[in-house]
Amino acid sequence: SQALKCYRKVAEHYAKQGFAAKAIAVFNKVAKLSPGTPEVMEKLAELHAQKGSVSEAREHYTALANHLEREGKRLEALAVRKKIAHVDKTN
Repeated sequence: SQALKCYRKVAEHYAKQGFAAKAIAVFNKVAKLSPGTPEVMEKLAELHAQKGSVSEAREHYTALANHLEREGKRLEALAVRKKIAHVDKTN
């Protein structure tokens, strides 16, 4: 759990410094070590959207929305689906 905290701090630092690709790489490691973490899914989606990687952003936002729906958080899931529509104008 300490390693995950460290990875997340590093990823957040990269994101704040504008290194989206490096932040994505570290967040992907976190996602592999702790799959299904909503905060990580959201961060990956946001970073991919910043980079203009629409399909990857949509993929992570969709996974997050599905996760929230399974937890019964329909309003939060709807907000995420709105983000999908904002990122992917063809959706």
